[in-house]
Amino acid sequence: MDIYALGTLSSDGAAPFPAIVQNGNVLPLALILSDAPADLGAVFADWELYGPKIEAAMASPPTSGWRAESDFAVHLPFMPGQLLGAGANYRRHVIELIVAKGSGGAEHLSPEERRVWGTNFMDQRAATGLPFIWVGLHGAIAGSHDTLILPKDVTQPDWELELAVVIGKAARRVALADALDHVAGYTIANDVT
Repeated sequence: MDIYALGTLSSDGAAPFPAIVQNGNVLPLALILSDAPADLGAVFADWELYGPKIEAAMASPPTSGWRAESDFAVHLPFMPGQLLGAGANYRRHVIELIVAKGSGGAEHLSPEERRVWGTNFMDQRAATGLPFIWVGLHGAIAGSHDTLILPKDVTQPDWELELAVVIGKAARRVALADALDHVAGYTIANDVT
């Protein structure tokens, strides 16, 4: 089976709809699932039901009903209930932010001392298995074609392309061995700071 993506698209001013996107083509989810919800939020809210159905349908996808991806406007796939960031791979970036801004209790230190402090801070987090975690604001989420409105005092925004993990079922204190059972899929995200 080829890799596919789920997206929210629209065309000709019609309401956005959930769809399969594969190899530059789009197929409305309703064409492969008779009980397809009207939005991807509902799909992910009940991923244990819809995930296997979509997988089964995409094992031998239909040959008709597909349209070119370029015919559609792309929207934010769905508005997640929570946005959590984990900075395990942000070591150098977090250290640079600490050096530049002196945040996290290092405001009174010189830039050189901030670098040492930030390096020790991130190394300690890595050694103890405690990732650098933050919660993203729900209202700060934007789609790939949405206009980003930055505060007027921001003169040099920063960004990083990130791997985003879409969680498909409620989870709390999940054992490492069971973690991937909760993943619905992956996407990319542009983290603008």
